[in-house]
Amino acid sequence: MPSAPGGWRLWLFRLAAMLVAPLLLILLETGLRLADYGYPTGFYVDAGRAGISVTNNRFGWRFFPPAIARSPEPHLLAVKDPGTIRLFVLGESAAQGVPNPRFNFGRLLEVMLRDRYPGVRFEVVNAAMTAINSHVLLEIARDCARKQPTAFVVYMGNNEVVGPYGPGTVFQRWSPSLRLIRAGLRFKATRTGQLLDSTIRSVHAGKAPATWGGMGMFMDKAVAADDPRLLPTYDNFRQNLQDICGVARRVRAPVVLSTVAVNLGDCPPFASQHRAGLRPDELREWESSYRAGIERERRQQWLEALAKYESAARLDDRFAELQFRMGTCLAGLGRLREARERFLAAADLDVLRFRADRRINGVIRQVAAERAAEDVSLVDAEESLAASDSSSGGIPGGETFFDHVHFTFEGNYRLARTILDRLELALPHLRALRKPGPVLSGAQCARALPMTSWDEYQSLVQMLATMSRAPFSNQPGHTARILAMRER
Repeated sequence: MPSAPGGWRLWLFRLAAMLVAPLLLILLETGLRLADYGYPTGFYVDAGRAGISVTNNRFGWRFFPPAIARSPEPHLLAVKDPGTIRLFVLGESAAQGVPNPRFNFGRLLEVMLRDRYPGVRFEVVNAAMTAINSHVLLEIARDCARKQPTAFVVYMGNNEVVGPYGPGTVFQRWSPSLRLIRAGLRFKATRTGQLLDSTIRSVHAGKAPATWGGMGMFMDKAVAADDPRLLPTYDNFRQNLQDICGVARRVRAPVVLSTVAVNLGDCPPFASQHRAGLRPDELREWESSYRAGIERERRQQWLEALAKYESAARLDDRFAELQFRMGTCLAGLGRLREARERFLAAADLDVLRFRADRRINGVIRQVAAERAAEDVSLVDAEESLAASDSSSGGIPGGETFFDHVHFTFEGNYRLARTILDRLELALPHLRALRKPGPVLSGAQCARALPMTSWDEYQSLVQMLATMSRAPFSNQPGHTARILAMRER
């Protein structure tokens, strides 16, 4: 029987194996690129003209199944002219401007800036996308940093749970490990990684949605407020946000971070769950009090309804819809400060987590404070939009939002107006160039864009179609809200 190889031969074999494997991967990657297999992964790609880039309509393929991948709003980007102020807006669908990106807050901000500084050229570039979160936005920020940014405006946080790699997503498995997420994204930036990803998808065909179904795709993806998966989700959001600020700092671009405003008063929770450990007899008692409260609420007997809801809350206060109904009663009684707290609790407890909660906004405030010495400043949109209508008691609703997070024209204007003040502080060299006079009003901005009655009608029609489907159709008071929207 032949003897085993000597020690030096074994080490030589191991060394050869170590060298051959990378060489084979390099050859595979080279062959795939020569065969034009795969897709570019940058947010921008060459437009075929000198110095001109265009948004990559396949950018989302790394983060979504290709059949339902989201794409950025198409736009061209040239080399920045000297003296131009180029602002990048990073965010999700609310920043993108759903239902009509032509009237997002970035467009309104650009109109205000051009009027206020007539001698300065401004470019406000919207780099937001639907259904993404901070994992994707960090990649976008890195690409935008190569395009001569003057400053970044960051408005994100609604999709951390339901977006890519979140615990409530439908796009791939949830992962708590930021290192693994980033390693996977780097691997899928290679053609070899794309080949492997495509192979895995073909083997598991049928597990991912074949067509885009909007928010209705997430109906079975409940994530309770005490779900342990949320803690690493918030940690990952914090690190991604820190790294976005770091990307901007390396190119000496100030960052305006904004907290995220959501519809509190006119958007009930999408789904609710009882607290763990609720006994059957407690549940029966809870349901009795809850149903009695609903009957009194329908008759606008606010005090009596609130008393019934408070009885239910003593048994289980984790049911999101209960908190919302208590807020409605308190608002009916004129106790608006207390009502706001209940509405905030309802949004926090909503188990279909399509809205930024208070912990997300807390992270944004903390990162802004920690990075204040590095040209990072805070716009507290959650508080400023709440305060913009004193009659509501700090409870944003239908005047500011169409649905849970997407702005009406008035909401976009209010946010842009708030960001303008902070942006002027972040770019102090503009002060000497500002013309005297007030900032443009909302009506003046609408005329400058222009925004017509037909545009308003189209936006309303699109939102009515969206809100006629689940999960909106499952919300209490859905029929009345749809009728109210139709009467606008």
